Amino acid sequence: MTEAGWRAQRDDAVPEDVERLLATVPEWFGRPTKSISPSSTVRPRRGVGTAMIEAITEDVLARGVKLLEVKTLGPSKDDPNYARTRHFYEKMGFLPLEETDLWGADTPCLILVKPLV
Repeated sequence: MTEAGWRAQRDDAVPEDVERLLATVPEWFGRPTKSISPSSTVRPRRGVGTAMIEAITEDVLARGVKLLEVKTLGPSKDDPNYARTRHFYEKMGFLPLEETDLWGADTPCLILVKPLV
């Protein structure tokens, strides 16, 4: 398998949704610093996450990838937003594999995988 030539470009169809999504992630996630108004929140159930997962899946399948992996905050850290995130990933076919201390003891990392074949 060869590495793909990924290139970022502006997509006028969803930039506001992506900006709202990035504005919700915690500081440790490495998001850009920007002043965001309190009303700038991600509006769930608009299909942005599903479209992203489907596009990534289609791309990596074409390159012979057999397993897709994501990481998110583990269930041992009570957070209703991340509970919704985990539910989304599971709905998309990801299976919880392992919770680790990859990000530190106070930030449990749940590794989920999705078989692609």
